[in-house]
Parts: sequence; structure tokens; C-alpha cells
Amino acid sequence: MRAFRIWFWTWFNAWRDKRANLPTPGATTLGSTESEIRATMNSTIALAWGRFRDQAATLEGRRSYLHTLITDQLEPEYARLCALAGRTDVRVSVSPWQHVMLLVAVFAAETFWNTSAFLFQHLSYAFTLTLAALVSLCFAVPADLIGAKTRQWHALPAHSKRQALILCVALAVLVVAGIYGLNTIRRTYNTTVLMVPDSDAFFFACIVINLLGVGAAFAVAWRATDPQPGFVSARSAWVSATYELSEVEKQLDGLNGAFESEQHALVHSAHDWLHFYRRCNRRHRAGVPCYFEDERQPNYLPTFDVFDTRPLHAPSEDKSAVDQSATPRLVPSSTSSESHHVA
Repeated sequence: MRAFRIWFWTWFNAWRDKRANLPTPGATTLGSTESEIRATMNSTIALAWGRFRDQAATLEGRRSYLHTLITDQLEPEYARLCALAGRTDVRVSVSPWQHVMLLVAVFAAETFWNTSAFLFQHLSYAFTLTLAALVSLCFAVPADLIGAKTRQWHALPAHSKRQALILCVALAVLVVAGIYGLNTIRRTYNTTVLMVPDSDAFFFACIVINLLGVGAAFAVAWRATDPQPGFVSARSAWVSATYELSEVEKQLDGLNGAFESEQHALVHSAHDWLHFYRRCNRRHRAGVPCYFEDERQPNYLPTFDVFDTRPLHAPSEDKSAVDQSATPRLVPSSTSSESHHVA
């Protein structure tokens, strides 16, 4: 229906102007109807420009924030740690999710093994399992912490080394004491309830099994920790922000491309609109303005107010920020009157 209204309006105005011999044969400027068509299309292009400009402003704000974050904080910190470590890669053989899964596996095995130490208390199975899990947690978490601190020992400053040493020794003593106490309870259960003959070998074997679980947690933490403190988190934050910045850049490029395509389609439809008016207007007329048919005339294809969406920044060759400008990428300009497309 809208297309029909436009067609009828154009045909009616062309017929009316023809009866009034408008535009006059000697005219070099656009007639009133042609000027109205151009004004209508300029308004349509401006509305599209405003819609895309608002979307681009949101993305541009995010891009500017990420660029500032990378260049002012993340990249300098990552470069500092790379200089200290003498490398740019992460030296871990266990990924974070593997670290968590292996630690959970050690915790589950310890819990299953420690459950038998609380059976003689005649508690419910759920309560017994809870006690065993708490004890296993008190073994696995300190072992994990000791493994991480030991892995980064050489890179710690002197005062941090003293604090880490005190912490590790205290935790190690508590873990060993806890294992000894737990197996003492298990030994009592075996001799008083199960009537199993007391055996020092079995008692120390149970302690060794618990120590194996602690050692497994220690080894997992060692393999999952980079020797340089803060290196993994700094690199992860830098990589994540850089990737997000590249995604925002892609969205901006896609937005610019979409606007350019829409703008090109609007200008092309405006030219078709004018040609249709002129075809209707020139019928049965003795003379028409020269710009109706002469492509050399400026108003053969009149100028429309279009907007240049070319990026104001050049892509960077490194992995850091793409540019240092927070200026919006969409800026207004004008097209040539002889061009059928948006520059």
C-alpha cells in the first residue's frame, strides 16, 4: 500500500507539473517536486543514520573502555610479569578445570576412605559422611595451598617467603596431626568393635594411604600453578579483554557495513524515484529541462546527504588494543552528485 501511495503521488505530481510546463525547459535547478523527493529521501537517510549512530555509540563506548583498560592496566602488568619470568607463555600442565576436577577426585577418595573412621560412633550415615568430608577437606585444601606456594617459592620476595614458610609448616603440621588422630580413631574402631588384632603395620599403612591423598593434592596444585605469581591471571585477563575488544570491533565493522548497504539502497531508490517522475513528466511535452537526459548536468543525479562510515582508526598488528581514539566512527559527509553509490 505504501508503494502504491508513493507511485500515485509521483504520477499525480508529474502530471500536474506537466500541465503547468514545470520544470521549464530552460531550468537548471530541480523543480519543486524533485526538491521534495530529495528532501524526503534526505530525511529517511538521516533517520537511518540516527538509528545506527546510537547503536555505534554504545559499541564505541565499550571499545574505548576496553582499549583504556588494556593499554593502561592489563597490558603493562602482563608485560611486567613477562619481563620477570623471561617468557610469554604459561607453564602449567593442568588447566584450571582439570585442576578442580582432580582436586574433587582426591577429595572424594579421601572422604570414602575416612568414612570408616567414624562408623563406630553409631551416627547416621549422612552425618558420618559429613564428618568424613570435612576431615578430607581439611587435608586436601592445605595440600593444594602448600603445592601452589612451593611452586612459586623462588619468585616470592623475602618477606613473603618467610610468611609462606610459616604458613606451609603450620598447615603441614596440622595435616600430619589430623591424619595421625584420624587413624588413631580408626585403630580404636578396629580393635574395640571389629575385634581385629592391633597391628602397627596396618596403622602406619592407613597413615600412608592418607598421605598419598595429600601428596596427590599437592602434585595437582604444583602442576596447575605457574612459577611466576599472578602470571596466569594477568595473561588470562589480557587475553580475555583483547578477545572482547576484537569482537566489539567486528560488531562495529558489521554495523558500518549494514548502514552503508542501507544507505546505498536508499540513494539508489531515490534515483529510481526521480527517473520515474521524469518519465511521467516528459510525456507529450515539447521540451524538458536538459538535466532530465544529459548525464553531464549536475542535477541529472542530484546530491543526497549521506554519511561516511569509514573507520577512524587503522587495525593494529599486535594483539593489544586496536586504536587509541574514542571518537565515534560514524561521521557525516556528502556524496558526489554523479555517483550512484555511497562512498
